[in-house]
Amino acid sequence: MNDNKENSIITISLKGVGSECCQGLITKEYYDVFKNKYYNTELIDNGWSDFLEKELQLGGYWELSDILSVVGIAFDLEQGEMSIVSSEDNFPFEYSGKINLEELGPLNGDPDLDSSYIGWMIPVTDQYGKEVISGLIDKSRSEGFSTVRELVEGKKLVTVKTSEFFEVSIDIPVPNGSFELGKLHFLIVTTDMTGYGNDYGDFIVGVTYEDKKYYFDYPGGCGNPEFIEFE
Repeated sequence: MNDNKENSIITISLKGVGSECCQGLITKEYYDVFKNKYYNTELIDNGWSDFLEKELQLGGYWELSDILSVVGIAFDLEQGEMSIVSSEDNFPFEYSGKINLEELGPLNGDPDLDSSYIGWMIPVTDQYGKEVISGLIDKSRSEGFSTVRELVEGKKLVTVKTSEFFEVSIDIPVPNGSFELGKLHFLIVTTDMTGYGNDYGDFIVGVTYEDKKYYFDYPGGCGNPEFIEFE
């Protein structure tokens, strides 16, 4: 219920396939233990969960995430779906479509103006992960412009991904009749800006409207680690 009669509530909803993607470091010795003792292609996670529990005393794949931890719907222009809804009596509308920036618009306004279409994506990767460059963890993003780095020699970078279906939504208050699609942007985590720079997908973690950030509440630790890679 909206008690502020000067505002409308705009509901941004997304649904589609996404992942929980985690990256962490293990020693090469532990990597050899996994390969020689636990690796089993007949299991969905290749024996990774069993290894984490018995050798590292971790509760699951999500606890090995010192390099990256993100959950989100994949930024997929063909599969993901988005809706924008206002149920206010004096500003009602409903808009839905694929997560395709060219199709999502115009909601209102001049179709020839960029402000009538949803804005482009804004990366917030530094809030979720960091890079490993030439055997060093680059912490400059999480610590301003500091050059503090941590040696990772003798370690393996592990990337784990689940495949899950998500439905999430966010309520955004805006002054009645003032909503502009062009002020709405996706907040994105890009995995090629973490770890060693390999691309494991881009994930939508929230939106920003008029420079205020809103984050989707995704469940974590619920999927099966169906993808695992060592570097």
